[in-house]
Amino acid sequence: MEYKPHNYQAYCIQRIVEDPAVGLFLRPGLGKTSITLSAINILRYYRWSVRKALVVAPKKVAEGTWSKEAAKWDHLEHLRVVTVLGSSAKRIKSLNTPADVYVINRENIPWLVDYYKQAWPFDMVILDESTSFKNGRSKRFKALKLVRRFMKKVVLLTGTPSSKGLEDLWAQIYLLDEGARLGKTITAYRQIYFDCNNHGGHFTEYKAKDGAEAAVLNAIGDICISMKAEDYLELPACIEHEIPVVLDDKTQKAYNRFERDMLLELDEATITAQTAGVLTGKLLQFCAGAIYDNDKNPVHLHDCKLEAYMELLEQLNGEHCITFYGYQHNKDRILAALSKTKLRVRVYTLAYAVRHSRYQADTAEAYHASRRADTADSWEAYIEPDPNRLFLPAEKQAGQMKPGMTLRQVISLLGKPQRREGSGTVCFVWKLLFGKEVYGMFLPQEEAGEFGDSLVLQEYRVK
Repeated sequence: MEYKPHNYQAYCIQRIVEDPAVGLFLRPGLGKTSITLSAINILRYYRWSVRKALVVAPKKVAEGTWSKEAAKWDHLEHLRVVTVLGSSAKRIKSLNTPADVYVINRENIPWLVDYYKQAWPFDMVILDESTSFKNGRSKRFKALKLVRRFMKKVVLLTGTPSSKGLEDLWAQIYLLDEGARLGKTITAYRQIYFDCNNHGGHFTEYKAKDGAEAAVLNAIGDICISMKAEDYLELPACIEHEIPVVLDDKTQKAYNRFERDMLLELDEATITAQTAGVLTGKLLQFCAGAIYDNDKNPVHLHDCKLEAYMELLEQLNGEHCITFYGYQHNKDRILAALSKTKLRVRVYTLAYAVRHSRYQADTAEAYHASRRADTADSWEAYIEPDPNRLFLPAEKQAGQMKPGMTLRQVISLLGKPQRREGSGTVCFVWKLLFGKEVYGMFLPQEEAGEFGDSLVLQEYRVK
């Protein structure tokens, strides 16, 4: 495929080529990988200023993203990309394979530094998702710090370099300039830009001084690139970012046997597929990491896709993400993995089910109504009656209403009402299928926290 970089991509490529150290703080999907590979290509084959480039990335990114991106573009097809993964013997074999770019996972950096010691061969190092090195006390940071003097070029790639605060920046920027801008040590950095509170000796807390953020950004502005609003104007409304997932050798062999024999033998069960259509569905489940046996019980196979998903969330650094799943066991495994993090998770299910060929469930209205309930001061701001709703609940759903339910609960069941009636009491009207309507009479309750819970259903009737 022909590579036609956007203006900001061409600028970033130029900066990597010209500057000895640069940080690209670009959002996911904006082409950091293709930008970096294009710069490596220029440095390696046109300027002859780089012999070996090392990419340090999260494991799943290291397995497939960089090699696939190089093969995708016409001008990069000749780049030799080798992954340094697996056992120690496999890693050593990969390091001795002639290549232009070597890709290793971040956990193996201490091993790599110890392996080469003073004979460090990589004159260009790229840290993909550089926030992995934000902890100045981590082994991976200390290892890279030892060999930083052997690197001619260093590139940081991340979308959110300081999502948890300014303290995250010091270690990352140190790997760019060896402490020239933010100080040689984290202590010196804190003394300049932070106020210290030791809370009577129990624990120490650092709070950024007034104007510290502007001062830090000004100090690193010459070696870091962050997207500005005008840079986004040339981009499409939606950017598709394909993330390859590579199965480990054992899992890939099992997948190939299942695809060939239509039979999968596991310790817990034996999975069979009688037709090509059934096999396709089973293979999709296999790739997701679990598969239903013949008794409809999920059997765990691998975590390759789940690990790639968790690495993607790590790159987002707590920003909003909506996830769609294909099978129930996908949801259960995702929730189990997310429960070990500090992320806030909400699961959305159908607010109501309508078994009618012309209608289908729609939860967006109930969701937006419940979100407004969290912040509104009155029901007028909370509920905006919608007379033009296309998806209507059936009388069966209205029959699930019970006195004592809050307005929030009724909305999650029936969606937004079409209108309000009466002036002395709060009465909402919902249209049902086949011309019927349900009238709900609500009264306020005392000591309610959020307004969606302060109105309680007293009675209702269907007409």
